[in-house]
Amino acid sequence: MDAVGDRRVLLAVWFVVLPAVLFGTLAVLGPLRLSHLGFSSVAIGATWLVAGMLETANSLAVGRLADRFGAALRRSAWRSSERSSRQRFSHGPETASSSRP
Repeated sequence: MDAVGDRRVLLAVWFVVLPAVLFGTLAVLGPLRLSHLGFSSVAIGATWLVAGMLETANSLAVGRLADRFGAALRRSAWRSSERSSRQRFSHGPETASSSRP
């Protein structure tokens, strides 16, 4: 029961649950929206087929990049993301909203 209170375990659970909920919602609402827009059943199926092919290609590319660059790529992406969000939010809402084009 110690794992239930551990923040790292809760974060890991969150990273599993959130994508499952989002993709589950997309799997239900996506075809309904496409049908509402006038797509036929064949077009909706083709859309999901192409999306699956793109997801497969993307997974392969990201996997190869992760294998090649390893933790250094994750650290640099995390640092740049942290740096940009720190710059964006450190100046307050006036500066952040005024920097928009």
